[in-house]
Amino acid sequence: MYNKIIVFLLFLSSVFCCIHSECDHDLNSMGIYPSVVEKILFFKDDKFKVFYGGPINRSNGGVRWIMPVTMEDDDYRTRAVYEVSFINCDLTGAQDAEILFIDVSDINIKLKNISTPDYHIFSHLMNGEYHKGKYIVVRFTDIANTYYPDIFISSVYSKRNDQDKKQVVKFLHEKFKTQDTYIDYYVGEKENVISFEDKNEIIYKSQIVRIDFNGNIQPFNVIRIIKKNDIWKVYYLISKASSEIQNLSNETLLRFDSGCVSGQIYDDEACDCLDQLHDSLKKLSETSDNSILIHIPAHDGRGFGTAPKAETEIYKIGGLGRVHTSIPLDTVKAAKLLYGNDNYDLRTYDGACEILHALGIKKVFLVTDNKLKVSTIIKHGIEVTRVNTDTEKHSCLNHIQSKKDSPLYYAD
Repeated sequence: MYNKIIVFLLFLSSVFCCIHSECDHDLNSMGIYPSVVEKILFFKDDKFKVFYGGPINRSNGGVRWIMPVTMEDDDYRTRAVYEVSFINCDLTGAQDAEILFIDVSDINIKLKNISTPDYHIFSHLMNGEYHKGKYIVVRFTDIANTYYPDIFISSVYSKRNDQDKKQVVKFLHEKFKTQDTYIDYYVGEKENVISFEDKNEIIYKSQIVRIDFNGNIQPFNVIRIIKKNDIWKVYYLISKASSEIQNLSNETLLRFDSGCVSGQIYDDEACDCLDQLHDSLKKLSETSDNSILIHIPAHDGRGFGTAPKAETEIYKIGGLGRVHTSIPLDTVKAAKLLYGNDNYDLRTYDGACEILHALGIKKVFLVTDNKLKVSTIIKHGIEVTRVNTDTEKHSCLNHIQSKKDSPLYYAD
């Protein structure tokens, strides 16, 4: 099977080499967004930047707030991104908090992969189980869109070092009176074996992950593709482990899934992104082999990124943010308030549709509530039948309803 996948990947490469993005966004047409990025910047010291971040809503406690941190090289290009999570405390109560550094795979966390310790160790820390007191976990990220269009990929651009840790600790100690030392708590083993590389892309060896659906453990194939010239850079192709990915039938169950750091990494109950991801994976596990999920991690915050998305989370619960003070708002109103207009979704799906072409798929059953996903697939000459999502997460019914009320989404 592996040799067959390599053949498919080489074919996919030839297709992608011909792609030119039709949807690259002109920042000059994005209104106040550049000023928004400046306002949500909490601290800056030359090439070291800390963004204010936002709350994480979890009924069982644990992580309460996350702050994105970026490190830049001599050319002011992002070379490392960290997420600082406040556990059993918030920004006003982090005095004497212990600081732990970890390095775990993003996709292992998002998929809740029980094959490696990554997910179990990370969940243990985020649930506040390291100890009952307050502590801070600093996670080195694999892939990050802190703010559009600054997309970071660790396996390509990373130049982290111990000086990073000292700088983060110094910042936390001076701003929040945390401890001035740290612990290197855990470093996971990441799957970074390259199957193919040229000047346009990198394709990594297929990884097997195992997901526990209430006692029913299912294996999936995960293939990571980095498109150096693509607007969103990274795509994960996820299929049933028993399937021959290049032999999918013309009637394929499909999901385009957007990355969401707060929901899929930190289990924020204020959104249903994690539920949509795992409900779709469960559907894949229950179908025949003609099913696939394409995960686009840089789509976080509807493409605007983790830092501005975190600002909208403040507006959703109501209160003082870096840009506005608001009463509690739904997710759409919060985004419109931050960006000052109706342009609150930057996501595009042309790259994902090119993957479908490479697979020879001509007809799909698309699990979505997003009208743009459907129209983009049609634009690419693929027949599509929509299958509505059925997540009804009790903690974010207002969030789900606000999307149904939006003209960008289907109401049913």
